[in-house]
Amino acid sequence: MARQLAGLVVLRLLATVSAHAQTSPSQIPDSVRQEHMVHVSPHLIVFDPTTKSATLEFSNIGSTQTDAEVVVQFGFTAWQNRDTALFTPNWFRERVHDTVMVNPTAKDHYLGAWLSGVPSHILLKPHETKRITLRIAPPNDLPNGEYFARIVTIVRPVFKNRGGEPKDTRTIYRLPVVGRGPPPIRDSVRVFYRQGPQTMGLKVIQAEAEIDTSRAAEAAGVGPNPLRILLRVHLTGTAHFEGYIGVYYVSADGVVTQLTAKNGAAFAIHTDGVMRWSGQTDGLEPGHYIAIIQFTENQDEFPPSQRIPMDPVKVEIPFDLP
Repeated sequence: MARQLAGLVVLRLLATVSAHAQTSPSQIPDSVRQEHMVHVSPHLIVFDPTTKSATLEFSNIGSTQTDAEVVVQFGFTAWQNRDTALFTPNWFRERVHDTVMVNPTAKDHYLGAWLSGVPSHILLKPHETKRITLRIAPPNDLPNGEYFARIVTIVRPVFKNRGGEPKDTRTIYRLPVVGRGPPPIRDSVRVFYRQGPQTMGLKVIQAEAEIDTSRAAEAAGVGPNPLRILLRVHLTGTAHFEGYIGVYYVSADGVVTQLTAKNGAAFAIHTDGVMRWSGQTDGLEPGHYIAIIQFTENQDEFPPSQRIPMDPVKVEIPFDLP
């Protein structure tokens, strides 16, 4: 017998920040963002010693000319990478971040210096598409492993009217703008280079959970008595982890309460780190439970030949609900 909590995905884990939708949706509706974005496709390229070139397509589906910067970044989603106390006053603000390293070193497995063919700007007429050939030339003595970067198109909200003067971005975006105005609009492609055999794996080296009965927890919007969870995760393979995290509770009499959707919450892990979130306990009767957290690989965006098998990793944490 299984049941689901109201609100279903109540994890405060912020899964992978989309590589191809990094602009705040709260400021620009998606329909407007799509019209002003320079779209790039495909959104994933995997190079290896036998495949060292690929075609990138830039397109403008809108009705106005669009100019975008094109940059190569060492960017990925990162969890807090340090050990701290399980509970802090600002626990609900501790979230995963989209991280860009300005000066990556050799140990960071950054491939940007090996790419050629990437323009610094691209100007597209309405409904225009342009294609470029992207090539990679890694060093001959490159150690086995996975290397990565991303290519990002950035459209900044600066527009001119016929008189050459800046035009109000509120008019362009057709919405009220607060603060400093709308953010840049981005799209991107993840680029990987894989040298030699690859493995995917992770190990949970710390797992803690405790019921929070403070009013601060309820005020944060997760309901009364949330289960605050901390995991410290270590990557054991040569490649990053990409897949799902599934979380559910099992009561003493075997009733399963699902916290995530059937397939879990999709995300990626590129570096070792500490993961925190709060699981809702609304609707549970007082008693003894086990929180079960399972990581399962899923690489649907990758071509079949580039998918890496991994056995699921499961941890069980007992807790008591007063």
